[in-house]
Amino acid sequence: MAVLEKSSREQSEKVKLLEARVETLEQDNSALKDKASKLQEKIKAAAKEKKDAVEKLTKLKADADKQMVSDMKQIRELAADRDQKVQQLANLEAAAQVVIDMGEDEEAGGKSLSDRLREAPSDSVASSLTPLGITWPMPYD
Repeated sequence: MAVLEKSSREQSEKVKLLEARVETLEQDNSALKDKASKLQEKIKAAAKEKKDAVEKLTKLKADADKQMVSDMKQIRELAADRDQKVQQLANLEAAAQVVIDMGEDEEAGGKSLSDRLREAPSDSVASSLTPLGITWPMPYD
């Protein structure tokens, strides 16, 4: 019987040790589940934060694209306006040259500039001034 009691006590001690080990493992498992749950929450929060940042950057890019299109249109309009101004300047220079040439005309024979302008072919002066939208009445006596 002593052997049986000894074996029974050993078995009882082993069971107690195993039960203690199971309880420790259950506590560890519970702690690990808590940690896993907290990590999942952190991951969700980080994912939401990244999603918000991507949405914000996407909106900023869309706004920047709209602004760039607007700026490109303005550049195109300014370039067209500049080209028109260059053409107007060239037309004014041509008109001024016609007037200068009339003033330097040696065959004028003492006539005033207004007399020579009246006698000038109307198309040479008018063609220089009309593209500018300038219509000047010629002085008549």
